[in-house]
Amino acid sequence: MRKNFGATIGAFGAILMIVSIVFEYARAVPSYRFIVEPWSMRGFEMVHGWVALAIGVGLLVATLLAAPESAASPSRAPWITVAIAAIGAVLGLAFIRESYSVDFDGGAGLVIALILGIGITAVTSALLKDRSRLMSSQLVSFGMFLVIGAILAFLIFPVLGEVTITGGLWITILVALIAAVSLIVRPVALGPYRMLINSSVLAAMAHILSAGAIRSTLFGEQLETLGVSGQYKDLQVTSGWMLGVAGAVLVFVGAVSLWAKRRDQIKTRERAEKQREAAQKSAAEISAAQAS
Repeated sequence: MRKNFGATIGAFGAILMIVSIVFEYARAVPSYRFIVEPWSMRGFEMVHGWVALAIGVGLLVATLLAAPESAASPSRAPWITVAIAAIGAVLGLAFIRESYSVDFDGGAGLVIALILGIGITAVTSALLKDRSRLMSSQLVSFGMFLVIGAILAFLIFPVLGEVTITGGLWITILVALIAAVSLIVRPVALGPYRMLINSSVLAAMAHILSAGAIRSTLFGEQLETLGVSGQYKDLQVTSGWMLGVAGAVLVFVGAVSLWAKRRDQIKTRERAEKQREAAQKSAAEISAAQAS
C-alpha cells in the first residue's frame, strides 16, 4: 500500500467519481418534499452523472497507464502522455456539443494572443536554451513574447475575425497544448505525470462548476413534471456531487504522489550515473598514470 500509495489513492478517487452516479446529485429542501416532483435526482437520472462517470473512467485509465515504473521511461512516456490527452479529447468531443464563438479581433483575441505568446515563448526557450545562450536571457525571452503576441494580436487574429467552433474542439485544443507543454518540459519521462496532474485539475474544475447546471436540471425537471418547481435557492447539490469532487481531489493527490516518486527515482539514477562516470574517469586516469 505504501509502495503504491499514489496509484492506489488515484485509482480510488477515480472509482469514487464512477460510483457517484448512483447517489443523489440534487434535491430540494425538505419543506418541498410533498409539493414538487421529483424532489431529488440521482446521478444516472441526469447527464451530469454520466459525465462524471465518463470522467472517472478516463481518470482511472490514465492513472493505471501512469502507475507502472516503466511509464517513466523516455520511450514510453510520450506515448502515455498522448494517450491521456486523447482520453480528454474524446470526452470533450463526446459531451460538449454546443458551439462557442470567439471574436479574435477584440479583447478576447488580445488575451488569447498574450496566453499563446507566453506559451510559445516558454516552449521555444525550453527547447533551445541548451543549444543557444541567447535563449537563456530573460531580455531575449521577453522580446520574443512581445513579437509573437504582437504578430498574433495585430496581424493574424484581425484576419480571423469571429470564429465559431464546438466546445469539444476547444477542449481538444486545450489538452493538446497541455500535452505539448508536458512533454517539452524536462525530463520528458515525467510527462505522463504532469498530464495526469493537469487532467485531474481540469476534471475537478469541470465537476465543481457543474453544481449550478445540476440544480438547473432539477429545476427544469420539476417544471416539466408538475408545472411548478421549488425556488432555485431551495435546490441544492448533494452527496453524489460531493463524492465526485472528493474523487477528483484524490486523483490529483495520487498524481502528485506519483510525479514526486518518479522524479526522485530519476534524480537518483542520474546521480548514480554521474558517480559511475566519475569513477570510470578516475580509474582511467590512474591506469594511464601507472602505465606512464
